[in-house]
Amino acid sequence: MQKSLESELEPVNLPTGSIIAAAGRPVRVIYFPVDAVVSLLHTDDEGASAQVGLVGWDGMLGLGACFGAPHRSTALVLAGGLALRCNAQPLQDAFEHCPSVRRNILAWSGNLLGQAWQIALCNRHHAPAPQLCSLLLLVMDRGAHGELSMTHDLIARLLGLRRETISQAAMRVQERGYVRYTRGHIRVLDRQGLEEMSCGCWRSAALAPHMPPEPAVTTG
Repeated sequence: MQKSLESELEPVNLPTGSIIAAAGRPVRVIYFPVDAVVSLLHTDDEGASAQVGLVGWDGMLGLGACFGAPHRSTALVLAGGLALRCNAQPLQDAFEHCPSVRRNILAWSGNLLGQAWQIALCNRHHAPAPQLCSLLLLVMDRGAHGELSMTHDLIARLLGLRRETISQAAMRVQERGYVRYTRGHIRVLDRQGLEEMSCGCWRSAALAPHMPPEPAVTTG
């Protein structure tokens, strides 16, 4: 059954900034990022939003398909790149009939829940600059390289903070020489410095095993 699922996967490119799922909509397509990174955003009735999870090579987008539920969050591509895509039905069949697939999906759902808990704690108790450092590390650990397209407005939306607060935090991080920020583009110059300045929450968001094992993907 797992081999059958792998045969349904097709490589696709996910452009930075694209929305590939909307909260409340049925799950029809599943994505397994390879080197793309996707942010899961939750929005309240007044339009305020914050990040509740990140999906990279360690996980999948479309978990609700296995539990008869719609997308719970809006999925925004933070770092564009390659992903593997399939229709929801083959994954539903594999979840029902293949124990190894089911174990990996349940492990990922637990990992995603742990992320949400850690993000809630971080947003409540940690200062903006360490939060920003942790965010950059989380994105890099899930497949992004040291070049990120992230405006201050977007970062503020992810962290649930004011843009002015993020601008001040970014200035502090840049003054230490850890990053260089120009017109919505962030270049990481010193990862160790980010780790030392971060609040450490990125370490607690442990990566789960990728599910399913990746088939060979070639690009011509």
